[in-house]
Amino acid sequence: MGNLRKLPSEFDQTIRQFWDWYYDAADWSATWSSREEGHVEDYRQSAMPIKLSLVVERGKVSGEIFNLEVCKLNPLFVPVLLEGEIFRGDVVAYTFAIVGGQKYFLFSFSAQRSDREPVITIAAIRDPLGLLPEPARLVRRADPVVADEKGAVPTALDHPDFECAETPSEYVKRILGEAGIDQRINQTAPKERRPIEELSRPLPPGR
Repeated sequence: MGNLRKLPSEFDQTIRQFWDWYYDAADWSATWSSREEGHVEDYRQSAMPIKLSLVVERGKVSGEIFNLEVCKLNPLFVPVLLEGEIFRGDVVAYTFAIVGGQKYFLFSFSAQRSDREPVITIAAIRDPLGLLPEPARLVRRADPVVADEKGAVPTALDHPDFECAETPSEYVKRILGEAGIDQRINQTAPKERRPIEELSRPLPPGR
C-alpha cells in the first residue's frame, strides 16, 4: 500500500525530469549577462549592459531582465519581469513591469543558445519603445541559478553597470521638481495648530 502511495509523486517527478531534459532546462536556467568576468575568454560580450536571469520548468520560462534603456525610460519599471516558453529550441518571451498594480508591456524577444560557447544571443521581436535596439550577446554566469520553492531567483553581487543612475524615489523627486510641484508643496504653510487646552476652555459669558 505504501508503494502505491509513492507512485503518483514518483510519476510526477519522472514527467518533470523528462520535460526538463526535453527543453534543456538545465542549459537555460542561469544568469546571462554582458558583464561576466569569470571566464578566460570575453566571448565578445555586448557593450550594452544587460542581465538576464532565466528559470525554465516544463518548457515555461520566467525570470527577470536588467536593461539600462529601461532605467533611462523610467526606473519605476525596474525590476523588469519576463514570461515565455521554449519554442523550437529557443526562448521566446515578453517583458513587463508592474507599477501601481498595473502590468505594462515593454518588449518581447527571442534568445538563441550557442552549441559551442556559453553564450546566448537575444534579439527583439516587438519593441515599440526601442529598448533593445540591437541583438546582444550574453555570457552564462559561472554560478548556477536555482529557484527556491516560490520561484524566486537568488541575487548575486552584480557589476555596477547593472544599477540605474537614479533610484525610484530620486526619479519621482526630480520629476516633481521639474514640474514645480515640490516647490508649491514646500511653499504651502501648514495650518497653525492650537493647543488642545485652548480648544477646551469654556466660552466667555454671553457667547
